[in-house]
Parts: sequence; structure tokens; C-alpha cells
Amino acid sequence: MSGFETLKTMDLGDMYRQTRISVAELKALLAKRFENFNRAKALGFFKILEREYNLDLSDLVAEYEAFYGAKNEDEQIFVVAKEEKSRAGKYLIVVLALIVVALGWTFAQLGENAQSPQSAPIAPTQPIVTPTPTVAPSPSSLVEAARQTIAEPRSAETLAPIVIEPTAEEQSVASAPIAQFYVLPEGDLWIQITYLDTGQREQRTVSARYDFDPTRDADFLFGHGRFRLTYGSEVVEPQTNLRQRLRFSNGVLARVPAPPRSRPQEAAEAQSEVN
Repeated sequence: MSGFETLKTMDLGDMYRQTRISVAELKALLAKRFENFNRAKALGFFKILEREYNLDLSDLVAEYEAFYGAKNEDEQIFVVAKEEKSRAGKYLIVVLALIVVALGWTFAQLGENAQSPQSAPIAPTQPIVTPTPTVAPSPSSLVEAARQTIAEPRSAETLAPIVIEPTAEEQSVASAPIAQFYVLPEGDLWIQITYLDTGQREQRTVSARYDFDPTRDADFLFGHGRFRLTYGSEVVEPQTNLRQRLRFSNGVLARVPAPPRSRPQEAAEAQSEVN
């Protein structure tokens, strides 16, 4: 039995309690409704299920990658078709502008001919030169030319999108999934987050899974140690009632020793948590 078939026989409630992946998301994965997940989230869920149940889900991952590649190809075709429609609209505007200019030039020529005085008689000794009449293009011919320009099919080279091949470094970065970074508390858990790049500080109290931003380095202060903190394959489980200080920097989790505190300071901090 394949790893995917084994997953389908498991109880969704037990799977949620072990992996903390919601029942709705588990149902969507087992039904292969890949459109509900972005690439990073789907690959993260596959990795969690493989690790927790010691299964091989390579066939399911390959099927998702095929779906993701086909989806990107459809989106690219839609963008190219939209650009072609925009170009056709621009061509139509140019042709209409040419028609307006031609009509204006025609009316100007007619007005000049009507206002010009009758030319004087030409002397017999001078040769008589008959001027060649200037024929202005008719509006109907310009409209027909515009229709032919718009309806004329263009070659496949014009419709082909310009593809810029990414570098090897860009391909490796794009193919690497973003690691899951979240905490699973036991009961209510007070958290203080201080971002190292801006110094911004925020506080919150959570009782269920809470996801952190894996792209920002930060210091974390937890009100107690009854939680499990997961970053990719790295797991921190203090299992204590004492406060926990951790630092996340350059993709590495490390404990930060708590500074010594006096009893008045502890009482003030405890009161601030209650408030």
C-alpha cells in the first residue's frame, strides 16, 4: 500500500492532533484539491506528514508538482493573450487617427480650391502645362485598410512570449520550499515578539497553533514553557512553567539566557501580563 493510500485510512481527528494540520486542509489534501494550496504550503504539509507517519509521499508530491507546473503555464498563456488584445486595441486607435488626419487633409484641400481666384490667361508663347490632379484617399478605402490590418493574422514568432531563463542560483532559491515556523501551545500562551531589523515589538496571547514569519529575525519571549516550537525539522519543547527566551536569526533557533531579576521586577512583570 502506498503512503497516500495509508493516509486515507487514518482518522482525521487523530491526524489533526498529531500534525496540527486542520481537518479541512487534510480533507483537501486527501481529495487532491491542489488548487486550495500554494506551493510552499502544500510541500510543507507533505513533509510534516512524511515525518510524523514515516511515509513515502513522493508520488503525491510529483502529482502536485505536475499540477503546479500546468497552472503556471495556463497563467502565462492568459497573460500573453491579454497583451495581444491590448496591442490590437492600440493598432485600431492608430488607424482611426490616420483616418481622421486624412479626412482633415481632404477637407482642407477642398477649401483651398474653392477660395483660390481664377488664374490669369496664359500667354500663347508659354507652353500650357496641365497639372495632374491630386486624388485624396477616400474614407472607405482607409476604413477597409484598417480592417485588413486588424484582421491580418500574425506569425507565431510575434505571439511567442519572451522567456528569460533564470540563473542556477535563482532556480535553487525558487525551488526551495519555505520552512514551517509555528508554535503549538498547551493552554493559553503569552508571547512577546521583537523584530531585530526594526526593533518593533508586539505582544499576543494564543491558545492554538500560531505561525511566525520565517523571513524575519526576531527575539521571542514566552510566558511559560509548555509549548512546542517548530521550524522546519527543528523542534524546541521546553516543558516547564518558567519563561522561555529564544532568538531566531539566519534560520537558526537558539535559547537566550534570562537575566537575573529581583522580586519587585518579577511582581511588576507578572502584573503586566495579567493586564
